[in-house]
Amino acid sequence: MSKRIVATLVIGAFVASAALGAVAMAAPPKREVDPAKAAERISTVFHVKQDDVCSLQAKGYSLRDIGRAAFLADASGKSLTNVIQLKKEENTWKDVAQEIGVTKEQLKAERNKITSERIAVRYDGNASQLRTLHEQGHSYGNLAKASYLSQQAQKSVTDVVAMKTDANNWLDVSDQLGLDAEKTKAEFSKMQKMAKRVHKAKEHMQKQNE
Repeated sequence: MSKRIVATLVIGAFVASAALGAVAMAAPPKREVDPAKAAERISTVFHVKQDDVCSLQAKGYSLRDIGRAAFLADASGKSLTNVIQLKKEENTWKDVAQEIGVTKEQLKAERNKITSERIAVRYDGNASQLRTLHEQGHSYGNLAKASYLSQQAQKSVTDVVAMKTDANNWLDVSDQLGLDAEKTKAEFSKMQKMAKRVHKAKEHMQKQNE
């Protein structure tokens, strides 16, 4: 398989999945969506104007398409309106990404920024610090748990990450920090449910793109 084809597949995968965290939280399955809250969420996560999101919703664009366009707009520095206008019935979002010249490196950086910011906002952390830890090999799933424990114990996330070894688990770390085990389990359960929701949305979107 040529490098060009591989790059195309990678870009397509990023565009299909990277925006799902925000869209899934803005529009949970089997629940009526508040258009204003959905617009606010997309605006906050992807750093686009809320008025532009509302305008596109009024024109009939779906939250998924607005989320994809917003993701590409934030990654490329182009306006949301200009990006979404490039999407036609006869092309795909990966075609749009290639047309505006977004590279897989830019898409990866954008996804890391969105994920780290989401965790930092929820647990009063530092997004840049989380990205550094991620680059050192720590998954965002583990960093989310470390961030929660860091917030509750009022310790640095770096110190909390260092407490996790191959010989223990995150609940053990919670116990070492003197935290309430049931509260920790409840928060970890919320994280797991959100991850499943995003994964389910990703599978659904991939089927739509087949």
